[in-house]
Amino acid sequence: MNAFTRANLALLQHATTAAAIKGSISVNGGLPPATITVTADVGGVRVRATPPSLPTGWTIIRMDALIVPLDPLHGATEHKTYSTTDANAPYDKTVSVPGGHDYVASVWFEYLTTVGRHAYGPSTNATVTIL
Repeated sequence: MNAFTRANLALLQHATTAAAIKGSISVNGGLPPATITVTADVGGVRVRATPPSLPTGWTIIRMDALIVPLDPLHGATEHKTYSTTDANAPYDKTVSVPGGHDYVASVWFEYLTTVGRHAYGPSTNATVTIL
């Protein structure tokens, strides 16, 4: 948790929005998604991800996504965050969020390596507007 906090503090300390937030930093050699698609869906944010080609013997445990409003960051403001996971291909989930906001979705995969260790890929971000 400290590495996660340290990475985000450096990215967001002087930022005006959470656009650069990292949902995951790479741990144990995890790979980023090959592609992500983030779109407005009825009542929410739709997140789709394609996994990368994996090293021999690795398996995907799940896709994870963190969705954060892009409201201005200032002072001690707290923002409601949203999340989802999907353990089944094609890794496609919709998260209910309030309309009238821009959001950033930070998406990554969790893996099981050949030696039984969990690996987390670095997240990839995309923004979307929900009317």
